[in-house]
Amino acid sequence: MAVPQRATPPSAWAVQNAMTAAARFADQLRTDDPEMDHADLLLALDSETDAFDVLRLAVRASLEADADAETIGARIKILADRKARFVARKESCRALVAAMMDAFGTAKVADAEFTVSVSTGPRKVIVGDIAELPEAFVRVVRSPDMQLIAAALKADEAVPGCSFGNGSQVLTIRVA
Repeated sequence: MAVPQRATPPSAWAVQNAMTAAARFADQLRTDDPEMDHADLLLALDSETDAFDVLRLAVRASLEADADAETIGARIKILADRKARFVARKESCRALVAAMMDAFGTAKVADAEFTVSVSTGPRKVIVGDIAELPEAFVRVVRSPDMQLIAAALKADEAVPGCSFGNGSQVLTIRVA
């Protein structure tokens, strides 16, 4: 049984060679036939150079990497759920042990495998009313509300210190 080959991204050397050959061939075609339309030029480049083969390889590698990332993401969720169950089980067991030790009236139990003890933890700070705190004890985080700013700019409202920048190119890959 043959195992299908995974698509690996083309090397920089393969891309450079394919693009150099395609650029030379395209220049020659434009010189020979200045009236050649764009679709015919692309068809000629596809049939006579490796550039589109390299492009196809890069797209396939991108699609496989996306599928791998999705699979791993699903597996991470499964493992995170499993971890949460184990953490809950651990906390439940620890609460049971603490309750049993309290019922026994002991703060320490020694065994061949473990020693378990109950002690008072560090003191915790309790804040009754945050409004009563002096400014020196309050941390204020100021961050822009990007969605609100974008909505205001789209509505042609002036937002001091803000403007729209140019959008970046977005590559879209659609699979039939």
